[in-house]
Amino acid sequence: MNMLKLPTLLALTLACGLGACTQTICQDGQGGDCSDLQGTDGGGGDEVRCDDPNLTSCEARCVDTDISPDFCGSCDNSCDEGQGCSAGSCVDVCESGQLNCGGECIDPKTNADFCGASGTCTGTNAGTDCGENQCSAGTCTTQRYIGSLTPSTGLWNYGGTIGVPGAETACQTLYNEPGAKVCSFAELLEAQANGELINAVDSDNNPVTEWWILDPTQNVARQCTNTDVGNGGANVPWSYQTAHIGQGARFVSLTAVSGSVSQVVDIPSTSGNACDVARNVPCCL
Repeated sequence: MNMLKLPTLLALTLACGLGACTQTICQDGQGGDCSDLQGTDGGGGDEVRCDDPNLTSCEARCVDTDISPDFCGSCDNSCDEGQGCSAGSCVDVCESGQLNCGGECIDPKTNADFCGASGTCTGTNAGTDCGENQCSAGTCTTQRYIGSLTPSTGLWNYGGTIGVPGAETACQTLYNEPGAKVCSFAELLEAQANGELINAVDSDNNPVTEWWILDPTQNVARQCTNTDVGNGGANVPWSYQTAHIGQGARFVSLTAVSGSVSQVVDIPSTSGNACDVARNVPCCL
């Protein structure tokens, strides 16, 4: 058992008798014997001297106001329930795998503004601004096209989910890309310019010859309807906006050897039920 030497004990006794007895002050969140000295009370109530210059004395505690939710930015500012403190500002607590960057919860693996960010998402941890490029797995890339889903009739049904949501979930799952989406015509043209469409195949490794085209400019009220009960029920509308008149639809064809796509082909309602034709769905970053 360690014993204080008599001179040390006398010195402490005298100091306390004079009203200047000091004690160890723990950093916010520390407990136990607080053997890692953070500061001393200086013998006067709430007066604390913090040994670490990065810590601030708040209510007789040495705290880091950059990250302390009780003293965020200053001793008189506490964050609301469900918030954390980042760089001295109260921020919403993000879901697992996300970071709060500039007050917004983002996925650093796919966000082009903070690609590859980590920690506080500031300074050297802010990641890379990809500009007009994409962010994939935390790295900036110019790649646009990543693959295709197997052929589907106009009423997309992947994984039991009809329309765009099911298709995009399939793109993300099959190609392990959380930010993957269905390609627009403009995005396919970008991929063509990058040489990404040459000898394109779908997820079953079968050659692609035609793609449905997702066109958000078309009126949602004028979508194609699927009259095949076996494929989703009578008169069920498409869940994505590719059709522009009645049973009409839009698609492009692919010349595999050159990786070039045709102009968009519009199928008029007079040509029959365009929804029953099976074509691939392209996936893009």
